[in-house]
Amino acid sequence: MSWEVPIMRSKNWSFKLSRPLIRKDFTRFWPVWGSYLAIWLLMLPIPLITFTMGAGYTQAELARDIQDFLVDISATGSLVMSAIYGGLAAFAVWSYLYQSRSASLFHALPVTRETLFASHFTAGLGFLVVPNVLIALLTYLCQMSLGYFDPSHLLCWLAVTCLEGLLFFSIGTLAAHMTGSLPAMPVLYGLLNFAVVVCETLLHEYATMLYFGITSIDLRFTALSPFVHLLSRDLRLYHYVSQPDGSTRVTVAHYFNPDYLWMLCLYALAALALAAAALLIYRKRTTESAGDVIAVPWLKPIAKYAFSFGCALTLGWLLLEIIFSGVDNALAILFCLILAGTVGYIVASMLLKKSFRVFNRKQLLGLPALWAALALIVGCYTFDLLGTERYVPDESTVQTVSLSCQYDLSATQNDPAALKAITDVHRAILAEKDVLKPFADNRYGEWVTVRLNYTLENGRELNRRYYVPYDDATAKDPTTALGKVAALLDDPQIILKESLPPEGAVIESLSLNMGEGLEKYASPTWQYDRVTYVDTAHIPVLRQALKEDILAGRLARWNRDLKIMGGEMLCGFEFSYDIDEEVYVNMNPNSSSLEINPVYKATASSWCSVYLYDYDTPTATLEALYTLGYLTEVPHE
Repeated sequence: MSWEVPIMRSKNWSFKLSRPLIRKDFTRFWPVWGSYLAIWLLMLPIPLITFTMGAGYTQAELARDIQDFLVDISATGSLVMSAIYGGLAAFAVWSYLYQSRSASLFHALPVTRETLFASHFTAGLGFLVVPNVLIALLTYLCQMSLGYFDPSHLLCWLAVTCLEGLLFFSIGTLAAHMTGSLPAMPVLYGLLNFAVVVCETLLHEYATMLYFGITSIDLRFTALSPFVHLLSRDLRLYHYVSQPDGSTRVTVAHYFNPDYLWMLCLYALAALALAAAALLIYRKRTTESAGDVIAVPWLKPIAKYAFSFGCALTLGWLLLEIIFSGVDNALAILFCLILAGTVGYIVASMLLKKSFRVFNRKQLLGLPALWAALALIVGCYTFDLLGTERYVPDESTVQTVSLSCQYDLSATQNDPAALKAITDVHRAILAEKDVLKPFADNRYGEWVTVRLNYTLENGRELNRRYYVPYDDATAKDPTTALGKVAALLDDPQIILKESLPPEGAVIESLSLNMGEGLEKYASPTWQYDRVTYVDTAHIPVLRQALKEDILAGRLARWNRDLKIMGGEMLCGFEFSYDIDEEVYVNMNPNSSSLEINPVYKATASSWCSVYLYDYDTPTATLEALYTLGYLTEVPHE
């Protein structure tokens, strides 16, 4: 005889907190909140005590270090702890739902479902909030013992930690009410936090395999994966300071970013909505659903297709790597997706039915719809039905764009001619897609790699990479994509910028590397296959000679640099130089206003090189090497 009692649903909403239930949860599951409290003790108040060991601390330095410590631990420590213990707390207080006896016992109590939900929800959230408040009080006592009395940063830490705790506990609560299986609950909790970003990443991976020239696509739905979204955002507040030369420098302030706090407030509202959804599910949930993978009947088909789709993406990617070694072929990708999706569909059917007897027409009826959806996705990528690979941003929407192909060219709205020239290159490459895409899939001979990187005014980034076959005739034709690239990057000013140290740089050293072509002309002090460092007094002379040859088009031309094994190296020049950069720092840790105090210099080290080949005619450079005594005579044909 079964001792289960019939389900007793509430006709009217009745929210009352049951103190015995809350007290029972706290005493029964004390290891959850106890370990949470102990870890935070080790992470926050105790490390602050070490500040007393720092001899010679000024009050401003002490305040800055405490503020930095609180911001840093909130950025990662609070997020990780809330995600872990939010799930554990939900798992603990709702664990009675996963066994028929315990579920029947709780539902036989003379309290409504709303009271049960409110009491357990309050207790589970209390596992996180109460220790947070205790930690904040202990930390403030430590702060005061060190002579720092400002509680604002500590209150921000408390707000961040509690809001994140509410978010992840609510996600755990929803996961707990969606399932009646003990092992399924942590799996659902993980999926609610990571499934969207994982699926979007894999979809983009398939897209980059099939799209022409697209190397990466921005993730747009990370907000639906809270842990990843919060981890990718910066909790620190940065100031953007205009410098006298018109450029902008970023300074780090010791404050919490208000945008991050507002985002957490929005997540808190979403958490309350998730809790409300969990309550609605709980009011309709039957006691007999304990043990089911999905406890809500209308969610079962949704869960089946979602699981099948996720398996198709993840397992399909693994099959593609194993069977086809990452071949970027639409049919191979579709085969792996369908195979993996079918496996996921069958497994999901078995889990939901709790039986291996699913190989019948009724259970497999939904497979064609899954196959059609996967085929539609591959078709969208293959035939560019959404126009993604054909998209070229309008110049008015572009903030910055750079073209890279041996040399680099950048443009902004302040240089509309260069910006239009780069977008014209992009359009010319897309116009030659029928030729360039087959070549990119099976590259042979000589080619160039053209990279285009856009930053749009709305903050989006577009990255493109194209492989273009190279030959001299095509490069000289201004109507071809390669010809347009050559016309842009063969500009002597661009080559000069890429090849020599900028004006005003402090050149530390210049080394010469001799090739076989100059060996018979070299002086005794300059030996083949040995690096020779140029005398400091000779560096300006050689730099000026190189500059003269580059501007005259006699050296380091774009077409010449792209020839593979096309000539013998005569000599290599390698510059090492420093640039002094002005750095602006906010020196006032107790003010949120933009107060910029003394400017100091920071030195950035860099290097660049330029090479002479036998098909160059660098007359000024060779004359300078002869005049300075590195050559015994000027080389001639």
